[in-house]
Amino acid sequence: ASVLRKLIRRLKLAGRVSVLHEDFLSASIPDDRPRIFIGNPPYVRHHALPRSRKSWLGMAGRALGNTFSELAGLHVYFLLRCLMEAKSGDRLVMVLPSEWLETRYGADLKRSLLDRASSIALYVFPPGAQIFEGTMTTSVVLDLGFGGAGVDVSAGLIDPSKKSIVRGPLTMQLPQTAPERANWLHLAWAATGCEHAFDRDLPGTVELGDLFRIHRGQVT
Repeated sequence: ASVLRKLIRRLKLAGRVSVLHEDFLSASIPDDRPRIFIGNPPYVRHHALPRSRKSWLGMAGRALGNTFSELAGLHVYFLLRCLMEAKSGDRLVMVLPSEWLETRYGADLKRSLLDRASSIALYVFPPGAQIFEGTMTTSVVLDLGFGGAGVDVSAGLIDPSKKSIVRGPLTMQLPQTAPERANWLHLAWAATGCEHAFDRDLPGTVELGDLFRIHRGQVT
């Protein structure tokens, strides 16, 4: 925060920019004008979060009318805080791990997005692309708009080598029944025509879930 404040003074922006060095989950966020929430939340898995932090999910659930799983990583907490704050005219753009798009615990989060946002755009990367060095997880850029009736859902494809969107945004069709339970990552890959998005599409392959019931355990 001190480095950022020095840079702001050097650029003579002190009267236009305020730097808050606080816990984002409890900080007071001004709402007297339209806002844009931009972030790349820390990737901290639920195993590393203390019980005191996980209890915050209960408060978020009451505010958003859902029950959120304690299997969620810290990045989900940041997104939920923004959903709790967002008003008509606000915007959100965040780089997130994409696991919540396809896991069972992500269903309530997706339901909250459908309830709160007026537009949802998922900018995905090709399967297997490693966006953050040393982090074995797929990623998504989430773009949300707030205000207006209904919700538009779209998807785009990012080429990491070109650092740009190479396809989309294109309409992403969600199921009419229980759309929050669908695998949004697969739907986004399908909407953008991403080749070989699913291993099961390749000859002679099946998904592990077709053979076994899979549960998240202590070491997953």
